[in-house]
Amino acid sequence: MSRLLNLAISVLIISTLVPCTAIAKKKFVNSYVEFDLPDSWQCNQEGGQHVCQPINPDQRKEAIIVMASKYKGPDDDIKQYQAKLEQKRKVKDIKGKEYDSKKQYLRSTFIQGTMWLDSQHENSEVPGFITRYLATVAKGLGMVLTFSAHKSKFNAYTADFYTMINSLRVRNDIPAEPIEGGTDLSKFGSGVAFGPDGKKLADGKAKGLQIDMTGAKDNTIIYLVAGLVVLVAVYLVIRRRNKRRKK
Repeated sequence: MSRLLNLAISVLIISTLVPCTAIAKKKFVNSYVEFDLPDSWQCNQEGGQHVCQPINPDQRKEAIIVMASKYKGPDDDIKQYQAKLEQKRKVKDIKGKEYDSKKQYLRSTFIQGTMWLDSQHENSEVPGFITRYLATVAKGLGMVLTFSAHKSKFNAYTADFYTMINSLRVRNDIPAEPIEGGTDLSKFGSGVAFGPDGKKLADGKAKGLQIDMTGAKDNTIIYLVAGLVVLVAVYLVIRRRNKRRKK
């Protein structure tokens, strides 16, 4: 009997506590995309673009994410985006020295049901930085997201980028009127996310940022009820066995 009671208590703990920690994730949500946001990051709206950076001030010069969208126009299709991502770009450092970008790869990637162009470049936004581009045309919008980090620190941010990219979802409820401003992929990120020295990254007040905990409380109740049902079921089994033994 004590073993069954201990089992019931264990099942109750597992079915209530574990799902809660898995569900209660911080999310970044704007008018067109959403994704899981690591606790060490924060996102702000900078003009017509959203910018995400590490919360730690010492890390803000090491990594940045910039995203923007525009309503689909004649220049917004996958083939044209692909052609632009194939092109070399030139960037300058604070001393005026010019660098050619280097494409590391370009491929198509399906993420949460949407096909994205997925390309990684070195020196395409700022000298010494590696940038991963995700670009798509979906639901009437052209969208571009860039995930950049200094090449000496890029591997340190791989796990965070992986979390955000793998959970990236294009929203179904995109508003009829634009909230964010337009962008041009060929100029994306240049002079917006980074200062002229490649270190001073954009910093601003949060506008339109939502920390989405939707469903966490409701699901917690569901799992609590499920746990109680299990506990009651085990209790009834124990009660029946005791009655049989008495007979």
